[in-house]
Amino acid sequence: MKTLANHQLIKVVPQAGAPNLLVLMDESGNGTPYTPPSKAYTQAGLGAGGSIQRERNVYFRLSSRLWVQGDIQQAQRSWLGDAAHPAR
Repeated sequence: MKTLANHQLIKVVPQAGAPNLLVLMDESGNGTPYTPPSKAYTQAGLGAGGSIQRERNVYFRLSSRLWVQGDIQQAQRSWLGDAAHPAR
């Protein structure tokens, strides 16, 4: 946890008589609180700054079946596109 805190990926908040509270921070390590992509996307303002924020928070969902039923292990390399064929 110390490594994650040092990289500003979590914030550890001591609590007297209770376990520490862990606060998720932005994955960029810039020290700002984590905001789920869907919320950050919808709250992005207008103009260039908002456009950058929306681009940064575009996401898509994958079916849990990929992980739960092992479909990801059965995936053909072609499904993964260029990521499956790194430059040599």
